[in-house]
Amino acid sequence: EAGGAVARAALRKLLLSRMTLEERVAKVREDFRLSCNWPSSPVSSQKLKRTDLTMKRQLTSEEGEGEITIPMRSYVAGSLEQPPVIVFFHGESYVAGDLDTHDWICSALAQLSNAMVLSVAYRQPPEVRYPGPLEDAYGALRWVAEGNLGWTPTLGVSGDASGGGLAMACTLRARKESAAGAPDIRVQVLFYPWVDVRPTSQSMQSCQEDNDLHILMQEDLAFASEVYGPPRQAAGEEDDDDDDEPKVEEWMKVEEVSPLLANSLQDLPRTFLAYAADDLLAPDCRSLATRLRKEAGTEAVHELELPGPLGPGFAKDPTRAASYAALAAAGAFASGVLTGPC
Repeated sequence: EAGGAVARAALRKLLLSRMTLEERVAKVREDFRLSCNWPSSPVSSQKLKRTDLTMKRQLTSEEGEGEITIPMRSYVAGSLEQPPVIVFFHGESYVAGDLDTHDWICSALAQLSNAMVLSVAYRQPPEVRYPGPLEDAYGALRWVAEGNLGWTPTLGVSGDASGGGLAMACTLRARKESAAGAPDIRVQVLFYPWVDVRPTSQSMQSCQEDNDLHILMQEDLAFASEVYGPPRQAAGEEDDDDDDEPKVEEWMKVEEVSPLLANSLQDLPRTFLAYAADDLLAPDCRSLATRLRKEAGTEAVHELELPGPLGPGFAKDPTRAASYAALAAAGAFASGVLTGPC
């Protein structure tokens, strides 16, 4: 019932409002880790080499000074030597998620694409806000492109939810820097990407008041957007004056934050796009697919809309048949693009 869903959401919002930012972030991360305690699967039990490694990155002038270390994990099926590399960025609203929570989706994608998958543990908000996570993601992509794995591979990017947004942000930056020797990305594999972080996005405005998952996800995304962007100034903020008018901040409109708002989607890599029909992010995913076909060509995107009930985040769950369908299709698509002619 609509009233029941709204009332439950209001109670949850009240309880969360009593937490400090640190307490809420810790709860979000711990709850998500516990939700990812899945059994092993036939795909992940196949022969697969996992290797934990790190890269060092010099901070940009905007970020400050110094050098940081980024943990990563590579997945290679069988005895592949110098395969294509898909650089993967985990999702979960930027705030949560890590190498372990997305271990299965990366291992399955590696098995099914005949490519190495390199999962990147980018720094997360609120400890590190935009553009830090994006700089880590793009830095990892450049690190691979420069041959630091021991060879110069054919490249792809991938991610789910907010990680899908990061993957697409990397392709947009690479397009902008193409004349300066940017990474040559051949394919982007996106699972229900979050590509418009504005509270007024089509997806956020499509929230169904009788859908508990929609209401919870809308609140979670609003919180993620709040902590991903620059801290708000305490003075002069009067959001409570008009709760019916969500505040759209300038940083939310930047194409590397909301790739769906890019002026053009021409000259982007071929795209695999999978999402559930009942996902809150589905409207923006459909808009992305439509724009890619119109601006980059009918062959620019392979769109896989899976019927519900599935809800958000299904692709990383090995207990769902739909995740196998999506990953098998994604693996076949990526393999064809990465090993085919340019």
